Amino acid sequence: MTRGRDAGLYAGGLLFQQVTAFGVGVAAARWLGPQGYGQVSLARAIYGVAVILAPLGLDLSLLRHLGQSGASRAAKLAQVQGLRRLTLAVNLAVFAGMALVGAPWLQTHLYRQPGFALDLTIAFAALPFAADLAVLTAACRALERVAQASLASLYLQTAVRTAALGALLALGLGARGVLAATVIGVAAADLALGALLARGVRPSGAEPTAASDRGPVPNLSGYSGWMAAMLLTYGGLKLVDVLVLGHFRPAREVGDYAAVSAIAQLICLYPTALSQTLGPTVARLYAAGDRAGVRRELGRYLRLSSLTCSPLLAALAVFGPWLDLVFGRRFHFDPWLCFALASGAYVSGVLGPMSVSLSMTGRHRLEFAILLTGALASLAACVLLAPRWGGAGVAFATLGGYLLVNGARAAVSARVMGGIDMAWADLVAPLACLLLALAWRGLAERFGAHDWPTALLTAAGLLASYLILYGVTLLSAEETAQLRALSRRRWRSGAGAAPSRS
Repeated sequence: MTRGRDAGLYAGGLLFQQVTAFGVGVAAARWLGPQGYGQVSLARAIYGVAVILAPLGLDLSLLRHLGQSGASRAAKLAQVQGLRRLTLAVNLAVFAGMALVGAPWLQTHLYRQPGFALDLTIAFAALPFAADLAVLTAACRALERVAQASLASLYLQTAVRTAALGALLALGLGARGVLAATVIGVAAADLALGALLARGVRPSGAEPTAASDRGPVPNLSGYSGWMAAMLLTYGGLKLVDVLVLGHFRPAREVGDYAAVSAIAQLICLYPTALSQTLGPTVARLYAAGDRAGVRRELGRYLRLSSLTCSPLLAALAVFGPWLDLVFGRRFHFDPWLCFALASGAYVSGVLGPMSVSLSMTGRHRLEFAILLTGALASLAACVLLAPRWGGAGVAFATLGGYLLVNGARAAVSARVMGGIDMAWADLVAPLACLLLALAWRGLAERFGAHDWPTALLTAAGLLASYLILYGVTLLSAEETAQLRALSRRRWRSGAGAAPSRS
């Protein structure tokens, strides 16, 4: 079980990574403009598909294998080293193939952007390090070295990447500097974690490294192949939009699309954090035969995540075109693009974790079939809509894919668990927030200008309206009491700590 310190370190690192990535992303977008940012986003999307498969599914397989193995720590480390060599050899070959054949072919036939082959080659230089880092992170988790994995993959990688990005942009490297900074950050984290793991599990005199401890590399191909296919299908559903858009439309449109998409991901942050313990809880309750308990946990999650995400959904869906104040006047954000991307992020964030009612109850093959169907449908819709409708068409195609996948998951979950404990009244939150946002946008456009003062005043008014809406209408008396109790505890703890600062 993860210790409290390790969990806190991981949560803090995740927050540090997300906040830094957001700030760095906005700065890079303003620096590069939509053309450069679009080309970077396209190279990253192709790299993102490859990095899903880079560890060959061995990271998840290794996590299960080491957890179940009764071998000594030295023997486990020896097996990890064998798997690291395997993934390194495979991914070096993939990098060489991309640099020599894949990148030039893609630039010639699919993505006819000047210099795109070199951009893609730089992006793929991170692949061997990323694959090794995934294997090392799984090994650290299995060997109870969670703190080391968090320090390397979340803190060190983020800090090194940010520093390298600033230096490379200052040198005038532009988009290639952004891609190279990612390589430097991943490489630093990988090398540091490899050194930490070797030092932390080096056998002492009480645990000699016998020849038998260096047994053969475990055969995890069956399970790892299945897991890799699952991850690739889900990742493809999330990345297919940029890949298709980049083929049919210029890099400038890809840049606009990627900028809004980056903001939309903030909608998913709280549901992701809230769902971290949902899987084990569902698995435990289902194993105990408590389907009512499963419905209760899923319903509670759905309500809390919907209440939290609705204001963010409405803000981006309605005020998305105002993001040019953040990213710069060179960017242009279509209102329908903003609405579709915000809605897709809401559906994915709120309903996505419903997958635990399948994957944690032995129905992972059914979930794979649902994911594959949704990914193929989304791909087909993107190809049909991108040529004429551009980013907005691709965004609506992706939204359709999310609705198909998550609607099917919810339907299967309801059939298996005997329903879903969620009231129709819980759907009021996103609709009410959207109506409030539309009202405030009307006021801003009628009485203000498209500038920062108007944006800040409107944001303050919208936030106050949300607080009144939630306090008076949406939150139950019990939820309101819990929030007040939490606020009082934090106030008292802050007041108690104040004298110590003097």
